Amino acid sequence: MALLNNGVKSYNPNTLTPPVIYLKGEKIGCLSKNVNLTNRVDPDVLNDWMISQRLFD
Repeated sequence: MALLNNGVKSYNPNTLTPPVIYLKGEKIGCLSKNVNLTNRVDPDVLNDWMISQRLFD
């Protein structure tokens, strides 16, 4: 999984241009707090999941 790196936009609940999430070269969603976007992943949820999987501290 790859993310276009832009942490500020991912936490902006009003952004219309959040970082895009790619899996195997295919766009699968975006990283955003904006609840109006489809296929979004909340950055805090992703962070908590990564910690629970011991991917980083």
